[in-house]
Amino acid sequence: MLSIRQLWVVIVIFVLSACGGGGTLESGGGSGGGGSGTTPVYTLQVELLNATGAANSSLSASQPLTVRATLTATQNAAIAGKVIAFTIDREGLASLSSNTGTALTDSNGVATLTLNVGTVSGAGLLTATYSEGETVRASRAVGFQSAGDGGGETGVTISSVRVLADRTQLGSGASEAIQLSALVRDANNVLLADIPVVFSADSGELEIVSSTTEQDGVAKAKLTSQIDKSIRDIRVSARVGGVEDVIMVRVVGTILEVVAPSAVVLGDQVTFNFSLQDSAGQGIANQQLQVTSALGNALSQTNPTTGNNGQVSIQYNAAMSGDDTVTVTALGLSQTFAISVKADSFVFLPADDLQVPEIELNQPESLRLEWLTDGIPNANSPVLFSTTRGQIAETEAGLSTAQVVAQTTTGTDGQAEVFIRSAFAGLSTISARGGDNEVNTQRLVEFIAVNPSKVEVQAFPAQVIPGESSAIRAIVRDANNNPVKNQLVAFSLENSAGGSISSGTAITNSQGVATTSFTADLNTGAGVEQRNLVVNASLVNNSSIADTTDISVGGRTLFFRFGTGNTVESPSPSLYRKEFSIIVTDASGNPVTNQPLNLAVVSLGYRKGYWEKSPPPPETFKVWAAVTTASCVTEDVNFNGIMDSGEDFNGDNQLTPGNLATVPRTVTSNNEGIAVFNVTYPRDVAPWLDVRLQVSGFAAGTENISYREYALPVAAADVTQENIAPPDNPFGVVANCATPD
Repeated sequence: MLSIRQLWVVIVIFVLSACGGGGTLESGGGSGGGGSGTTPVYTLQVELLNATGAANSSLSASQPLTVRATLTATQNAAIAGKVIAFTIDREGLASLSSNTGTALTDSNGVATLTLNVGTVSGAGLLTATYSEGETVRASRAVGFQSAGDGGGETGVTISSVRVLADRTQLGSGASEAIQLSALVRDANNVLLADIPVVFSADSGELEIVSSTTEQDGVAKAKLTSQIDKSIRDIRVSARVGGVEDVIMVRVVGTILEVVAPSAVVLGDQVTFNFSLQDSAGQGIANQQLQVTSALGNALSQTNPTTGNNGQVSIQYNAAMSGDDTVTVTALGLSQTFAISVKADSFVFLPADDLQVPEIELNQPESLRLEWLTDGIPNANSPVLFSTTRGQIAETEAGLSTAQVVAQTTTGTDGQAEVFIRSAFAGLSTISARGGDNEVNTQRLVEFIAVNPSKVEVQAFPAQVIPGESSAIRAIVRDANNNPVKNQLVAFSLENSAGGSISSGTAITNSQGVATTSFTADLNTGAGVEQRNLVVNASLVNNSSIADTTDISVGGRTLFFRFGTGNTVESPSPSLYRKEFSIIVTDASGNPVTNQPLNLAVVSLGYRKGYWEKSPPPPETFKVWAAVTTASCVTEDVNFNGIMDSGEDFNGDNQLTPGNLATVPRTVTSNNEGIAVFNVTYPRDVAPWLDVRLQVSGFAAGTENISYREYALPVAAADVTQENIAPPDNPFGVVANCATPD
C-alpha cells in the first residue's frame, strides 16, 4: 500500500505530464514540452516624450519627440526581439527616424525611434502595431499636434550637423548681429551640398541667409536681438531631418544707469534719474523698472516706465534715517546703490523761506548755508557749492574768475557763505555738498533782468467776429534779449468804436510775458480809414517802450466749427491718433464745398504729475488717475520755434514742451462742407499736453482763421488695466516748472 507521500508524487507527475511542462512565451504560444499550448495576449503601450523625458504631444522643429512603444504579454511579461511597425495617418505632418518605420524591442520590451516635425501643421495619429505574419497581435495609437515648421528632410544619410557662430555674445542694439553657419557631413565626414537645413531660435530675430548647403556643406543665417533687449540666453539650433545641433548665445550690452545722491538729509526729497540703453547706446523706451528701498523710504513710483529717450525720474522721500540700499531692476539687469539718510540739518538760510529769491542781473548776491549735527554747529567742515547758471565763488572778488563751483569751509557757527552772479536771466539751481558727500541740499534762485528796452505784442487769432476773443501777449525784453520780469504793461485799443480788453494792465512773468484778451462785440467795426483796429501795449513806467498789433473784426467769409468724438485710436504702441472734423459754412450757414484749408497745431502748455490708482488701495481698482503737480506754459512764448534768450525756463537746453503733435498740412471740405483730419501724438504726453488747433482758408480774397484749444486725451483702454500703468509723464513730477524733473 502506497504511503501518502508517494501518492502525492504520483499525482504531481500526472499533472505535469498533462500540462506539457514549463516554457517561454513564443509567437505560436507553444512550449518546450511540445504540447498544444495557449496563445498569449499581447499589449502595446505607446508614449510621446520630449527631450526631458516628460510626456508631450506638441511636435515642432525645436521639439522633436521620442516615441516609446512597450510590448508585453500575458501577466505583463516583457517581449524582446519583436518588430514594432509605426505609421502616421496624414502625410506631411511628421516623419520617423527609421526609413522603414520599424523598431525592435529591447530586453525590456521597449522599441524607440524619433518623431520629427513635417511641413504640414495640424493634429495626427501615430499608430504602433505588432503583427505575426498577416495577423495583428497588438496595436495602439497616440495623437500629436504638429507645428508644421519642419523641413530639411533628405534622402541622403546625414551623420552630423554642426552649428558654428562667429561669436557667442550678441549685443542688444539694432546694429548687432551674429553670423551662424550649419556644417553638414555624412558618415565619412564628407561635406554635403544641396541639403536643406532648418534653423530655429527661441527668441530674437533669425534671418535665413541660405537655407540649403553650398558646395562647402554650409548653410547660413543671421541672429539679432532688436526687439527684446533683455539680458538672456538664446537657444539656436540647426536641424537636418532628425539630426540636430544646438548652441547658446548670450545677449549682452544693455545698460541700466542710475544718477542719485549718495547722502541726503532726513526729511528731504531728492530725484533719482534712471537711464536704460542698448548696446548701441540708444535709449530703450516703454520699459518698466522695479525700484525698492531697503529702509522703506517712500518712492513717487515703484514701477516707473522709461520715456522715448530711455530715461525716467522718480522722487525719493527720506523719511527714515540710516544707511539705505535702493535696488532697481529691468530687462534682466539689477543695480543697487547706497544712500545715507543723515539726521543732520544742512540747509540754506533762511530755512523757512519757501519763495524763490530774485537776483538782478550782473549783481553779486550772497548765499549762506548752515550745517548742524544733533543741533550743534558742524564747524571747520568743507562744503562744495555749484551753480547751473552764471558764476559762483567763495568771495565777491572771486566772481571774476567765472567758475561754476566753489569750495569753502564752515565757520564756528556751522555756516558757509558763497557769492553768485549772472549776466543772463533765468532760474539756477545752487547745489551744496558737505564733507565727503555726507549731506546734500539745493536752493533754487532766479536771475532777473530789470532794464527793459523793447516790447513785442501778439494777437491770436488776429481775425475775429463779434462775440469772439483774441489772446493778447506782450513780451518785454532788455537790450540783450533777456526776458524782463515784474514789469507793469498797459493795454489799450485804438481805431475801434467797440470791443473790450479784459484787463488794462498786467505784470510780466519770468518769461517776460504779460497777457490780456480782446473781445469783439456787435458794435465793433473793422476800424476806420480802411485800417484794422489796433491794440497798444506800453510799459507803465516808460511809455516810450511800446508796440502795437492789428486785429481784424467782421471781415470773415468762412466760418469754422471743430468737432470730435470720444475715442482715441492707437496706430502703434507709442502713438495715439484723435480724429477731428471741421464744418465749413458761409455767413448763411450753407456748407462750403471743396474748400482748401490749412491746418496747424502748436503746444500751449503742459502739466507735470504722475499716475496713481483710483480709488487707492485697498479699495477695488477702477482706473489710473492723472495727478497734476504743476501747470506750466510753453517756453516758446513767441511761437517762433527758436529758443530765444531767457526762454529755456527749466534749464534743459530745449524748448519745453516743444511741438509734439502733428496734423496734415492741408485738407479739403467735402460736399457737405466737412473736412476730417487726425491729430497724432506720442502716448506718453497724454493727458499732460495742451495744444492749439488752427484752421485757415481764403475766400473772396480774405483769409479766415479759427482755432480751438484742446488737452490731448489718453485712450480709456490704457488707464483701466491695474497691472499695466500708463507711460510716465515725460515732463516730470516735481511741482515746479523751473526744473525738468
